[in-house]
Amino acid sequence: MNSIRHSSISILNSITPISLSALNSITHISLSALNSITHISLSALNSITPISLSALNSITHISLSALNSITPISLSALNSITHISLSALNSITHISLSALNSITHISLSALNSITHISLSALNSITHISLSALNSITHISLSALNSITHISLSALNSITPISLSALNSITHISLSALNSITHISLSALNSITHISLSALNSITHISLSALKSITHISLSALNSITHISLSALNSITHISLSALNSITHISLSALNSITHISLSALNSITHISLSALNSITHISLSALNSITHISLSALNSITHISLSALNSITHISLSALNSITNISLSALNSITHISLSALNSITHISLSALNSITHISLSALNSITHISLSALNSITHISLSALNSITHISLSALNSITHISLSALNSITNISLSALNSITHISLSALNSITPISLSALNSITPISLSALNSITNISLSALNSITHISLSALNSITPISLSALNSITNISLSALNSITHISLSALNSITHISISALNSITHISLSALNSITHISLSALNSITNISLSALKSITHISLSALKSITHISLSALKSITHISLSALNSITHITLSALKSITHISLSALKSITHISLSALNSITPISLSALKSITHISLSALNSITHISLSALNSITHITLSALNSITHISLSVLKSITHISLNALKSITHISLSALNSITHISLSALNSITHISLSALNSITPISLSALNSITPISLSALNSITHISLSALKSITHISLSALKSITPISLSALNSITHISLSALNSITHISLSALKSISHISLSALKSITHISLSALKSITHQP
Repeated sequence: MNSIRHSSISILNSITPISLSALNSITHISLSALNSITHISLSALNSITPISLSALNSITHISLSALNSITPISLSALNSITHISLSALNSITHISLSALNSITHISLSALNSITHISLSALNSITHISLSALNSITHISLSALNSITHISLSALNSITPISLSALNSITHISLSALNSITHISLSALNSITHISLSALNSITHISLSALKSITHISLSALNSITHISLSALNSITHISLSALNSITHISLSALNSITHISLSALNSITHISLSALNSITHISLSALNSITHISLSALNSITHISLSALNSITHISLSALNSITNISLSALNSITHISLSALNSITHISLSALNSITHISLSALNSITHISLSALNSITHISLSALNSITHISLSALNSITHISLSALNSITNISLSALNSITHISLSALNSITPISLSALNSITPISLSALNSITNISLSALNSITHISLSALNSITPISLSALNSITNISLSALNSITHISLSALNSITHISISALNSITHISLSALNSITHISLSALNSITNISLSALKSITHISLSALKSITHISLSALKSITHISLSALNSITHITLSALKSITHISLSALKSITHISLSALNSITPISLSALKSITHISLSALNSITHISLSALNSITHITLSALNSITHISLSVLKSITHISLNALKSITHISLSALNSITHISLSALNSITHISLSALNSITPISLSALNSITPISLSALNSITHISLSALKSITHISLSALKSITPISLSALNSITHISLSALNSITHISLSALKSISHISLSALKSITHISLSALKSITHQP
């Protein structure tokens, strides 16, 4: 029929399958009468240019392959179609598959002029051929959820391809993928048949976890260098003899394999043989070039020889549950080793591991003693879950940078002091350890503290290199120090429900901190938070002790919520200009040192205060202490701007410190009834002082008062000797009512002009011979004086001699300057 040019097939109404293929001379064909047709082949009609499929309402199967002269084709009328072949449409540059809602089988192979194709409408497709799409460089298979059979052979222009969406695939052909170098089939869980022929360019392939595959041929993989064949659960035999170029192979978890030969793997450098549960014997003698090997979890192996592994640098021997003895002496080149979970091993020697840098010794449940002394080069070590170990020494680990010490259930004490180079540490789940010191870990950057259920006290201070820390598992911690974590920028305290004592001082990189979760806190230090500009104390209802010192960037702070506070430090708040203490009703101890920007402060609300430090208040000029009725201890060091201060009548004071008061010129220390000792050595600039009525003082030194011009020493009832020898500059002095003084020397009072010696009840002799400058003197009520000489009083103009009850003789002849007669 090749000479037919026009064809009418209107009489074929009842025909259901029909083939019109290869009618090479046909230029026009009408299909309008084929209402009942279900199967039709129109392939290879080389002379047909337009074709209309609009009448094919009942069609379910159609072949339109190799219509070489067709340029556009519309499939929109094929509503019932389930099977279609569109292969080798060489003149077609674009094709739309959006109307093929019912399609289950499609061939799109060899569409040489198509550069892009969308498969997104093919929701029902189960079988597809996409082979030999030479102009396609990218194709997405993500919509092919129902696909079971696919051919992707000879996709010469495609370099990467993802098969991860092919969840239902059972049959796949990947032959002749000349441009693809890496391919993974690991996601194809349902695959039962696979063709890997002529993969000449493939160097990397993953065939792992193809659970339904029962047979696989690797004979065509001549160029392959990297292959994963792990977890092929249904494979019982596998030949590796064709893999001449292979350098990396994974053969792990081949559960049905009972024997495997590695003799052909001459070029292999990396191999995983882990979890070969059915293998009882394995020979490694052919692996001369191997550098990396995993032999973990070989549950049926009872003996293994490592003597041939001369070049090995990395080895995993973990979880060899049936092995009771293992020799590591041949591993001269080893740098990385895992010996974890060797449950049947009771002794292990590490002495041959001179070059080792990384080692895992975790979960050695039967080991009771282990020596680390030979591990001089070690930088990374895991010692977690050593359940039978009760003591371990880390002293030889001078080079260690990374260590895991988690879950050491039988260890109650561990020293970290030798870990000078450590940068990473895990201390999680140390259930038997109660105190732990981290103070030596200066280089640490991350730290894991999870599940420290028995730790009640921990200090993390001064871990200068730490950038991140999680406190979420510290449920039992009651005191914690987090001070001086200079590299921390964010910290969460929300898990510290049981915490009663916390130090958060000197967190220099923290800009914001929330303490709202600290419901149980009684003691807190928030000092030296240099980057914090605002802090809320409103949640600290139970707090009794707080330090807010050296908050350099804070300009305002409210203390109104601190109802229970007894101890507070407010030192060195450089940016604070005003502070209210009115809410501190319970305060007993307060430090207000170095408040440089504060010019006035009221202490009137401190009714319960017993201890106060007011050191270095450089901008405060007047200060009133009159309300401090309960005060027992006071420090007034370095008040550089204060010139006048009164401490008189602070009846409960027992201790007073007056250090470095360089600017003080006037001070009253009178009537401090409970003071037994006082040092005046720091009062270098003092000119006026009152020391009257210090009833409990028995001794006082005035030797440092070089600048004194006015002094009152009246009513020092407990003082018996007193030296006035240093008072060279004194002009008026009151020595009245020194009831216990029996002897007094006035010889040094060269500058004195006014003196009261009244009521010196115990004085019997007194010499006035040195009082050359005296103009006014009161000698009243010297009850015990029997003799007195006034001959030296050359300058006297006023004198009172009343009530000299015991005097028997007195001469007034020398009083030449007297203007008021006694």
